Amino acid sequence: MMNNFWDDWGLLHHKPTRDSNNGWIYTAYFIFKKLKPPPFDILETFKFCTPRPGENYRRVDKQGPPISHDEITGMYAIFGEIAERRCRVIQNDWFLDIESKKRYEDSTKFFSHLFKLAVNWKNRNYHWENKLYGVWNITRTYPLTQRHYLLKKFGGFNLLYFLLFYLNALFTTLSSNKSAKNLLWLMLKDIKSPIRTKFYPDYFDYPDHPLRLE
Repeated sequence: MMNNFWDDWGLLHHKPTRDSNNGWIYTAYFIFKKLKPPPFDILETFKFCTPRPGENYRRVDKQGPPISHDEITGMYAIFGEIAERRCRVIQNDWFLDIESKKRYEDSTKFFSHLFKLAVNWKNRNYHWENKLYGVWNITRTYPLTQRHYLLKKFGGFNLLYFLLFYLNALFTTLSSNKSAKNLLWLMLKDIKSPIRTKFYPDYFDYPDHPLRLE
């Protein structure tokens, strides 16, 4: 049953349908929780998902929505410096991929796109489904509240990012959002923060999910 959650490229998913589009972050959870590599070699998968510097995709087949900050976090947690050399999120002004940066820089519609984004704020996919390039410096960049994590991994420091990271950590800890709590757990564990939080395996619905099995 375990392999039902692993896709053909070696990434772990939420459901046995193996198409969650969040394979990188869930695989990172597996590595950091189990303290062992996944049952598949995923380095080649990572290279296929980052074919050129700054070109970052969730999946080998390039299908599905554009890469998210959760998936970027998973890649960096697993591959560290290799991830920055290929993904270049820090080098590219925190954009999640080079295409998003180019689209934003070529756009002159910030205010009109910001209005549309505000009106449709409940739809988290609206900004990319409707090509609101003018606000991609907001929606397609690595979150301000998580940038301390990436900087810390490579020995960098920014006081604002540090404060935002731990303020967000406090609010996340007090929240009921298990998805956000698990992401925070990973980041704190990866940067060896003295502050530790709990991982919530019951976020995954299936009792036989690898992250629920001891």
